[in-house]
Amino acid sequence: MSFKRFLLERVPDNVSPAEAQQLYDAYLTQHFGDGLRAKFEQEKNNDSVRATFHPAAFEESLARHREDAATQAAVLAMEIREGKYDPIRPDFNQGLLDSATEQAEDGAAAPAVPKEGPACLWKPDRVAHDYKVAKRLVCVIDHQRGLNLSDNPLLPQVAAPAAEGEAQDAAEDGKAAADGATAAEASADGAEAQAEAPFRTMLSEVESEQVLVDEEDALQDKLGHLDLLLTWLWRVHGIDYYGGKELLLLTEYSERSSHARTIRGPRPEEGEEQDEEEAKADRADLADRVDSVWAARLEQPDPLLQGCQREEIEKRLNDYVESQIRRENDKKWGSSFSNKYFLEKRFVVKHVFNKHQQRLDEQRATIRDELYWLAYESAKKAGHVAERAAAKQREADKVAAARAAAAGQAGEADGAAGEWHGGYEGEEGYV
Repeated sequence: MSFKRFLLERVPDNVSPAEAQQLYDAYLTQHFGDGLRAKFEQEKNNDSVRATFHPAAFEESLARHREDAATQAAVLAMEIREGKYDPIRPDFNQGLLDSATEQAEDGAAAPAVPKEGPACLWKPDRVAHDYKVAKRLVCVIDHQRGLNLSDNPLLPQVAAPAAEGEAQDAAEDGKAAADGATAAEASADGAEAQAEAPFRTMLSEVESEQVLVDEEDALQDKLGHLDLLLTWLWRVHGIDYYGGKELLLLTEYSERSSHARTIRGPRPEEGEEQDEEEAKADRADLADRVDSVWAARLEQPDPLLQGCQREEIEKRLNDYVESQIRRENDKKWGSSFSNKYFLEKRFVVKHVFNKHQQRLDEQRATIRDELYWLAYESAKKAGHVAERAAAKQREADKVAAARAAAAGQAGEADGAAGEWHGGYEGEEGYV
């Protein structure tokens, strides 16, 4: 029941808006048997909630990401080849010249002021590390978003490891090895293996590259290449490398030009050294907020594709079709989709998928809505567990601090009690 209908049918006129909302919340909790499910029913049509959890929203976002990435990659690749993004330009500024000059020329609003990372980002070993990780990210995410790696001027140009005949052999091998697989499935597996081969070769080439930054010239060269990689990650994929953030939501990704990405702060002067404690804290922060994020991202599939939950949807759809099939006898199989009968079960399944796509699409939509709720529930419960753990840790920290303070006070008291005072002859207690 909607809130408006609930007000009309079940709420007296003398009830305040706040009380009416409380009554409606209680009704939803009773109706759905769960406070969290009731909250979900109230929020499920919210655009931001849907964008965060609904598989259909992830499909929309993935399609937009791929389309926009292809456009931006083509433009940026051309600009790099033409020398617009040459690191030796005085106005290069870690690749920010696009926002600093183009928007000014177009009369657009001033770009967001970039955030600045810590001084240790200029350290040679840190530059080498970031260069390797950024290049791997470009290779992996370009591939995940369907870009042609050979078109990227920032990646090595390598020959495809398998010729067309070899790929055909691989497809045939896959066909023979697949027990019961159809020819179409085997062909698809062969095509997928063929598409993966150039990526694997490219990634191997990137990972094996030696990064030398011992000399100042070599360091400057790698800094320039690093900034081009970071610019590519931001403009093409919405990745703020130093910020440890990937703009996945469609609204954020589409408006990334108005967001501020993180760059290195001013380079320390020669001989200038950062305070050791501050440097240690900065390194720990980078390890937690940047390094761990990209290490995990490189080991995972595309999070947008994961959010689509395609495999789970098809699995549930197949289970649904299976549940609608009925067997009259060994030579008579039918389903709830029609009054037709077939000699074998596989013919029923083929008929359903060929002739009843509309009903299957409706079931897919139902499954997506079910997975929407499950994703929401899982995230909220995980957040609740994390909040409880954080609260428990805060309480433990308070107890530890109180004990330490009490121990310190006791030590001061003991010290005061045991302190020696000089006396004089005749004073009470003088020995």
